[in-house]
Formats: sequence, C-alpha cells, structure tokens
Amino acid sequence: MTNNFEVKLGQGGYGTVYKGKLLNDRHVAVKILNASKGNGEEFMNE
Repeated sequence: MTNNFEVKLGQGGYGTVYKGKLLNDRHVAVKILNASKGNGEEFMNE
C-alpha cells in the first residue's frame, strides 16, 4: 500500500504522512503516529 513508505508527503507534531495506493488504484495519505499522549482528542481536532 505505501511501497515501503517510500514517498514522504510531510511531517507534523503527531506523525509522518506517506503516499499510499489502494488495490483499486486510488491514492491515499497514510499517517504514522508518533508515541500517543493523552486521550487522542488533540489528534482528532487536527
């Protein structure tokens, strides 16, 4: 899906975003989260 996380789209306070491609050829952004802190409310607001 992410081709071994080859294409990095960006990085923020909560993690890194990579380009991915689904089996139906649709492109997606996949965020890999850093260590989680709190209850996740801050991430949901992002």
